[in-house]
Amino acid sequence: MNGLSVQVNGKLGELNFNFKHHFKNKGITTLFGPIGSGKSTLVNTIGGFNQQLKAKILLNGTELQGKDFIKPRYRPIAIMFQENRLIESLTIMENLKFAEDKSKNKLCSTGLVNKDYIIEKLNINDKLFKYPNNLSTGEKQLVSLARTLLISSELIILDEPTSSLDLRTKTRILSFLKDFNSQFNLPILLISHSLEEIVQISDEIVLINKGNFVTSGKVSEIMIEKEFKNFFGKFESGAILNGLVIEKEKNFNLTKIEVENQILILPGNFKKKGDKIRVRIRARDVIVTKINLKKVFIENVLKGKITEIILEKDTAFAEILIKISTDKSFQFFRARITKYNLKKMNLKIKDNIYAHLRSVSFDRQAII
Repeated sequence: MNGLSVQVNGKLGELNFNFKHHFKNKGITTLFGPIGSGKSTLVNTIGGFNQQLKAKILLNGTELQGKDFIKPRYRPIAIMFQENRLIESLTIMENLKFAEDKSKNKLCSTGLVNKDYIIEKLNINDKLFKYPNNLSTGEKQLVSLARTLLISSELIILDEPTSSLDLRTKTRILSFLKDFNSQFNLPILLISHSLEEIVQISDEIVLINKGNFVTSGKVSEIMIEKEFKNFFGKFESGAILNGLVIEKEKNFNLTKIEVENQILILPGNFKKKGDKIRVRIRARDVIVTKINLKKVFIENVLKGKITEIILEKDTAFAEILIKISTDKSFQFFRARITKYNLKKMNLKIKDNIYAHLRSVSFDRQAII
């Protein structure tokens, strides 16, 4: 069976692991959970660096751990750890060469990725003859990423790969990783605490808590489920809408997209006309009314129907689930309002409503 099958059990520290999941052999999957949930321990176990837990691990039908144990240096897996593991006595070019040489030990059927391509895309040309101690923390992270991608592998694991990067560089690197994944068809397992990163590039998400597998699925579907809201934080809860770029307003630096035959206007120049696009909308940024306020002061309005009302315990707030649809498809998003306004507007399930979104409320970090 293709893909990564992981079964990990046992107690380590305060965590009692009971994790079992089959990761798909394509796309980008994010492993997500609160701090201390066991993400890094799971990565170390998959890589063969942690033998304190009972584990059965198969990659594309080959058993890496179980009855037998394949040592880390032979596993067809490339891992970028959180901490910098560059060799300080080697230049950056020599560090990259070390990654290529390391590939010769791997029990791997895939070939090497072109080094010049990686160097150019990560923009590290001017750092090749420097030593790691002459680089900033963010520059070291870029080199660590380059070295990881150059290791011949059948699976790439990236543990917080953009944590030390500035916003502009982070956006560029995430876009590159999406393109890299598509071009080379190498599955990527991403470990991240950043909701913006997950929304931008992940195809699937796997939730872990206290060492236990919780659920998995498409990011847009998991984020909208009420039982998983606490994983993302109630003030960050919301939804991902999938749209299509239909027009670019260069004079005003705006991008128009179509979502279920309705139009949204985004501030900024995103993608090309005809491209698919994801937009994250926070529930707290949605204003809900029974009448259309578009002519009054808000440009972005989505008409939909209430399908669920959730009253939060011990708070002044409620969340409503809104469905927008055409004859052929539909999508959901959430709005966070006060219980007072819920009662004042007499909102009920199946009511038709208007959701108003200010252009500045769109999460621009989560658009690529």
